[in-house]
Amino acid sequence: ELARVRGLYDHMAGQVIERAKREPAPDSLIGYRRSHVVYTHSGWVLEVPGSFAEVRTEDELWVGGAGRTITLAATATGTPAGPMSAQAFLDQVAGDLGSTALTHRAGPLLGRARLMTDSSSGVEIGVVEGFMAVRGSGAVVRITFDDPEDWHWALDTWRSLVPA
Repeated sequence: ELARVRGLYDHMAGQVIERAKREPAPDSLIGYRRSHVVYTHSGWVLEVPGSFAEVRTEDELWVGGAGRTITLAATATGTPAGPMSAQAFLDQVAGDLGSTALTHRAGPLLGRARLMTDSSSGVEIGVVEGFMAVRGSGAVVRITFDDPEDWHWALDTWRSLVPA
């Protein structure tokens, strides 16, 4: 069901983007969520533009709008000996990102990500595949963007993911 909703959303978003390119920009935003919205999902906090739509399941949070999407999944991490360290989680799930992976550290928070393009749908988009972890909890985030200039936004969004 989520894949169907995403497909429908992507189709509709493409139409809206094409129409928006032909129309002059409004002087001010309309709608009830002009400011950023803060979501908490499985112990992690993510701040996104208020214009984003959302789809939630127990396992993941999907938000997106105007050529940008974010999918977040998170889980408690542990071993029989106790909570898993942030580094152990990243070694286990983000080890295949390679030696050119981007890293992030903010106190006990560790992150690893890669910035790439994906043209599997026939249209090339930018993608950040990222991971964040603290002792006992890990998050996986996939951020997509249509505009090549949005890569800064995508990396800043990945770096802004923090535990609740």
